[in-house]
Amino acid sequence: MDNRCPDCQSPLHSFRRGACLCVECSSPSCPWGAVTTFPIPIFIDHIRYSIVIPALPEATPAVLIELNKRFTHGIPVTRSLATRGELPPFEARAHEVWHEAHRLRDAGIPFRIEPDYPFDLDVPETAFGPPDGHLSDEPASI
Repeated sequence: MDNRCPDCQSPLHSFRRGACLCVECSSPSCPWGAVTTFPIPIFIDHIRYSIVIPALPEATPAVLIELNKRFTHGIPVTRSLATRGELPPFEARAHEVWHEAHRLRDAGIPFRIEPDYPFDLDVPETAFGPPDGHLSDEPASI
C-alpha cells in the first residue's frame, strides 16, 4: 500500500501517543485512521541483566550511603563488601536496570552491566522509542 488514504487518497501521517502508534489521514474532512500498539523496546526485552560494581577501596561516605540504599545489611557491611569488590550484583529486567544504572551513575558509582546492555543510557530513545508526536515529516506507510 502507498502512503495515501484508502478513502480519499490524501497523504497519511503517523504519530506516537504512549504505547500507541497512530496513522491518520491528513485531510481534515476524512475520518480514516488506524491505531496499533507501539512495542516499547525496553519493556519487551525479557533478558535478565546484572549490574556489577567493582571494588571501591576509596568509597566515600556518600557513595556508601547510596550503595546501602539497595541493601539491608547496614553501612559497615556495605563498606566491607565494597572494599573487597564483593557487593552482590543487582539483577533485573532491562527497565529496572535502566533506573538503577541511572541512580548509580548520578551518584558517581562505577558499574558494568552484563550481558551487554542494548540500551544507551545517554539516549532514552534507544530504550523507550521516539517521544510522543509525529514520527517524521514523511507520510506514513501502512
